[in-house]
Amino acid sequence: MKKIWVFLGFLLTSVVITGCTHYFTEEFLYDYPIKDFKKAKGIVLDIRTEKGLYTPPIYYAKVELQNEHASEEIYPQDLRVSKRQVMHAIDGKSISGYTSDGTDFHTLYDVVYNSSMYLLFIFIGLVLLCFTLFLWFSEYKLFDPLFRLLGKLPIFRVEDLFQKIVMLSLIIPFSVYAFFVLINLGQKLNPFNKEIVSGEVISYHHEYNSVHDSYHTLKIGYETPKGSYTTVDKEVSSWTYRKYLPGDNIKIAIPKNNSYNVFLAKLSFLEIVSSFFTLRVFFLCVFFPLYIGFYRLLYR
Repeated sequence: MKKIWVFLGFLLTSVVITGCTHYFTEEFLYDYPIKDFKKAKGIVLDIRTEKGLYTPPIYYAKVELQNEHASEEIYPQDLRVSKRQVMHAIDGKSISGYTSDGTDFHTLYDVVYNSSMYLLFIFIGLVLLCFTLFLWFSEYKLFDPLFRLLGKLPIFRVEDLFQKIVMLSLIIPFSVYAFFVLINLGQKLNPFNKEIVSGEVISYHHEYNSVHDSYHTLKIGYETPKGSYTTVDKEVSSWTYRKYLPGDNIKIAIPKNNSYNVFLAKLSFLEIVSSFFTLRVFFLCVFFPLYIGFYRLLYR
């Protein structure tokens, strides 16, 4: 009798999870009909970047689908693109992407980023479905050898399993963010193969939030060493933000192999110190003892 109730519970839970996962999948395919995607070429009309205070740049391009037949339905789109595509666009080459109906244009980066919430919920749905399936299997002795094998792995030990899952879910995003911070820090501190150019502050923006970090951004326009004009939305510290007004000149450093990766050339001591007073830095500092705690929990 118990196994019947377990089966009915598994069936009901599976139907609910499958229904939710199917809904998010349908919404994703409606916005991005990837089954109809065909390879296409896009003409880059403009390039801009967004640069965080601690992270590498994000590249955007205004792209128009390359089509031999003129159409009023084809118009430039502001898309997220990869660094490699930006480097090709510098040389005047078109970039590769996809189109579903002959009028739109998508890049892989843009699809993944804009549909990230759909993909996240689809992934969570599949994980929950697998977890429910394992719980159901655990009621049958037929699968005991499999669970004994999994139980020998440190991560799957029964004791403190919930704490391990919670800590792992925290550590993974922190690890990814810390990885990008270290990459950007290395590029910032590297004194070689950089050029100092003069930019102009076009505008500034302050996004205040009492719950999480506030963001201070300067829109800087500058001419690359290859002669093209571009802009970057550069996040800066609060101290740096107060130094500049629209129309002011600002010295920036750009690597010779990537003229879209912008660093401020000269920072005062107070500007450097103020850049560390953010919640992001605080959470990165919390990351290290969290990692040590997870390691001890896993292998104790």
